[in-house]
Amino acid sequence: MTDAAHTDAEPAPRPKRGALGRYGLRLAQALIVLALLDGLADLSFYAARTIWLATPSPFEVKSRAAGWDDYRERSVPGLGVIVEPVAGPGLHVDALGVRSTGAPRRNGARGVLLGSSQAFGYFETDDATVAAAIERLRTDINVIVIAGPGRNTVESMLNWRHLAGSVEAPDFAIFLFSNIELYEACEPPRPLPEREPALVAIPRRMLRRVGVTPVEMPCATPEGRTAAVERSLYELRAALAFGRRQNPHFAVVVAPLLYGNESNATLLLSPLDAKLVDSLDLAVLEFRKRLRAENMPGVIDLSSAFDGNGDIYFGDSSNHFSRAGADQLAARILERLPDNFFGGRH
Repeated sequence: MTDAAHTDAEPAPRPKRGALGRYGLRLAQALIVLALLDGLADLSFYAARTIWLATPSPFEVKSRAAGWDDYRERSVPGLGVIVEPVAGPGLHVDALGVRSTGAPRRNGARGVLLGSSQAFGYFETDDATVAAAIERLRTDINVIVIAGPGRNTVESMLNWRHLAGSVEAPDFAIFLFSNIELYEACEPPRPLPEREPALVAIPRRMLRRVGVTPVEMPCATPEGRTAAVERSLYELRAALAFGRRQNPHFAVVVAPLLYGNESNATLLLSPLDAKLVDSLDLAVLEFRKRLRAENMPGVIDLSSAFDGNGDIYFGDSSNHFSRAGADQLAARILERLPDNFFGGRH
């Protein structure tokens, strides 16, 4: 092979990259790695978050009755949470989502207890609910529970109407008003979109948790509290009007909450955001004041029934009652209702 041929066969030397080219390639590689890490973090973060939300806390596992291991629920638009049928130790819910009090049917008037998780008896056994406590104190009546966790006022009323053709017409009805609307109005707005990149979401959550990023409490201002109270009172009035159209023997009972009173339940409130609790205290106090001023017939205000005894009568930081709380509230309800309220069959 001649020198010329040999020279022709040699590959041409690779052109030298300048500094800009080398840094550009490294930057592109770094961006690719970062994108891969972000995707992995997204998958891990949201998977862990989903598992965390679906997993009961150690307190919940410890405090709930054995039958709650089989508890399931579903959400129906307009009706809220419907508890799935279950028949376990201390937890009996039929195909309509109606909970038993654990006692056999007796001769006498038949009534319904409406509401959210306080009325349902969350984490308590059938015989530790407010309805069961009422039955123990009044052996001449029966009470079934048409309630569901997180169910607001509108959903409670619509559930009652939804089941009207499926359950026996009640002789009386009691709506345990847990002021879900007030709590929802006072909750801080969600600070993060549902699918924010994990590499952004994680540090932002950390900054918010340690107080670097301030969290707005809607009920921290007088204007916000007044608006929240107005909404809550509007829902209460609407429930009272609706209930009376369904049944003349209808009463609204305003339930006690951990907020707005000297509940003596510091340990129960400790897991909650102190700023949220402070704003809820002020909002509930304003609600109580407005409710007293309006003095609505058919509304029994027991919002202060547990003042000074929150550690005994509440079971957790979500305002659920202990057995002692259910017994105490049932006794106070019966004290305030006229005897002819129950009417019905004897």
